[in-house]
Amino acid sequence: MSVHQEPVRIGVSVTADAVRAVALRGDVLLEHTELARENDDDALRDALAALGHYRATAVSLASGTLRDALDEPDQLAPVAVLRFTQPGGTVLPPFSGWPEPIRRAVRGAHLTLPGGHDLTGRELAPLDHDGILRGVERAVRGGVRDIAICATGSCAIPDHEEQTAELVRHSFPEVTVTLSHEVGGIGLRDRENAAALNAALRRRAAHLVTGLERVLRAAGLAAPLMFVANHAGAIGPEYLRRFPVAALTGDWSATASGAAHLAGVRRALVCELTGDQVRAGMVVAGTPPRTRTPQTLRGIRVGDIVPEITTATLPGVAAPSVAGQRTTVAVGRTPERIMELTAPPPRGWNLSADDITVPSEHAFAAAVGAARSRPEITIERLVRAESDAALDRVRGTLSEQALAQTTSAGADPATPRVEQVRATPVSYLPGGIHHLVVRASGDLPRGIRS
Repeated sequence: MSVHQEPVRIGVSVTADAVRAVALRGDVLLEHTELARENDDDALRDALAALGHYRATAVSLASGTLRDALDEPDQLAPVAVLRFTQPGGTVLPPFSGWPEPIRRAVRGAHLTLPGGHDLTGRELAPLDHDGILRGVERAVRGGVRDIAICATGSCAIPDHEEQTAELVRHSFPEVTVTLSHEVGGIGLRDRENAAALNAALRRRAAHLVTGLERVLRAAGLAAPLMFVANHAGAIGPEYLRRFPVAALTGDWSATASGAAHLAGVRRALVCELTGDQVRAGMVVAGTPPRTRTPQTLRGIRVGDIVPEITTATLPGVAAPSVAGQRTTVAVGRTPERIMELTAPPPRGWNLSADDITVPSEHAFAAAVGAARSRPEITIERLVRAESDAALDRVRGTLSEQALAQTTSAGADPATPRVEQVRATPVSYLPGGIHHLVVRASGDLPRGIRS
């Protein structure tokens, strides 16, 4: 079989009914294939092999496998949560409010210890190293091999999380460690929940990566494997092994961004219709935006690490925050049912046939979004800077961190660039505290031949 020498990106979508794959050169859809999902590995291998006559520079996967693992608690690992806070300052223990089946599976142990910082940088209490080691030793004896560490104020001062991680890794090299400031946002509860979920999913993510790498080899592809992340960026397999919560909604984000691309729009409400089910969410600047409203996933609050997604059963309501939005893109298996959706007028969504776009290749929206994804990282911190010069220094430090993390996510080391830096004074905190967000992206390595 002759190989087309011009490089392409291959995107793959794995859904409940089928495996769909596309080959893109730039923004041009060259070819697509679809196979019924009878045996996951066989269908994926055959879909990739059908595009094997292209020279692939990357194979990017859009999947909700890790999110769906939350519906099967036996796929989750027991976790020990170490929370560090001011003595006497804790009210709700870790895992509070979690759905009972998930809580039973994940709650291996939890320990509240002195530590953490306030948002001005003041240490709330020194770390109790002996107490940490005793607590982890009890958890390990009980069968726990995955630890989540969450310190008050670590979104501003992560020192106690990092020091605890070093201590635990040195004394218990068999365990994995997740730090809340690396996976979550600003709020303690949301960060802790995200860290605990991450720890519970790490072994499932490792199994997923190993299986997919085996399938790629069987299909004769040597291109790097990538995964679509929560906000439509791409992350590599090692990054996914370490941070599985980064890809919980990769299937939706790929669908939304791919739908907007196929429709030729940058801003739209995207509705994915499959039988009687619909998922809906916004696309802004071509991707699902971050939301200021804390989101929940399977009943667990996780902050802004996932985009806002509304689900409904037809006929019914599917109206996320879309005030003033007119363009609606319908994709999925049954996009013709879009007119069965309703939305109350206060949401500002007037659904009419004139405003609806159904792309010709609507069934392949997620695969297209996967193929177009590129490595991207966002870092969010609260920082203290009492002068413009100090704020500039902090911006520079976090920008360097974002660039380094973009490379670790799979970007060619020569390509990471800072896309956005946003610093906002926090009015309800003492002067000099800013909410700083840095977003960086990069390109995948070129010249990989399959």
